[in-house]
Amino acid sequence: MKWLALLLNEGVDPLTNARIIPVSVFQEMTTARAIVSGVAADPLSIMGYGMGWFRMSYRGHDVVWHFGAIPGFSTLVAFLPKDNLGAVLLANMDEKQDTNMGILFRVIDEALGLPESGLPVSLASRGRWSRPTSVIRPNHHLLADIPPRIKTGTRTDRQYHGGHSHTVTTEHTQPSPGPSLDIDAYAGTYADPQGAYGNITLCAPTRTPPPDSYCARVLADFATIETIEDSAAQPQSNSNSRPSLFAAWPRVWSSHIRLHHIAGDSFALTLPRLFPEGFGRNTTPFEFYDSQLSVGRAEFVVDVEDGQVSGFALITDEEAAVGRQRRWGGSVKEAGDAWFGRVHP
Repeated sequence: MKWLALLLNEGVDPLTNARIIPVSVFQEMTTARAIVSGVAADPLSIMGYGMGWFRMSYRGHDVVWHFGAIPGFSTLVAFLPKDNLGAVLLANMDEKQDTNMGILFRVIDEALGLPESGLPVSLASRGRWSRPTSVIRPNHHLLADIPPRIKTGTRTDRQYHGGHSHTVTTEHTQPSPGPSLDIDAYAGTYADPQGAYGNITLCAPTRTPPPDSYCARVLADFATIETIEDSAAQPQSNSNSRPSLFAAWPRVWSSHIRLHHIAGDSFALTLPRLFPEGFGRNTTPFEFYDSQLSVGRAEFVVDVEDGQVSGFALITDEEAAVGRQRRWGGSVKEAGDAWFGRVHP
């Protein structure tokens, strides 16, 4: 709260009257430089973004704010410079940005004596702040996200099967084309040429790895969460399952990588954190992933001359990839957010 009071006082400690943040720095960091939402949607104005702060008008009142999160927690800090009002919201649930924004608007309404907006708290932000909520699910099979492809720009909805997850039915007029090669051909180790992300070793469930090997451990971890055998189905079969690849990826937001086939050489990517032995006293296996930070697409490239996989482009921002391709043209390798070249099978 001392920090929020400092922000409301434009960088000056209200207790000691000592300036902590220089005037020029405070003005710079709270000034919007880029348009985030260029169309007003009553009761909100257009919204801009600067050095770590969003800025907009809510019902005619200037609001500076930003949210934050780690797995299992959601936060929001906001202040209204001209109204001397600030709020800190802490929620012990993940990806509750929309709910927190709705609560903030309710706080502003009541603190400033504004007429009730008439919007339920859960709808007050109109879904502008986040994508669908993250998934924490028990043992069941998942049909992963189907992101849009660069060439077509088409979109489909998230689909889940089993458990307690929400199911969205999408009609497909034509079956998706299978991968260029058998799923085994995509397994192996890939490396980022810049060395920023390290190596990724993808395992195919169609292979039988040696006991206690890397791939044996990876597939065993996923087997506690989903039916690995379904992921070995070939697209030419009558199975409803899709070819898949799996890897370990111990990072801040994830422990593993899952790739589910979409169409052609495109795979939906999820970066989950697996809990194959549950957590605490509850030993039920489950997984968690962030719906904004932990999903994307892997677009593999198969060399036309030797018929071998040369690598894959990692795409986590489809709009950015489309923009790069439109602006500069070039291959999928150049349009993706990162490129991982094949090191060895």
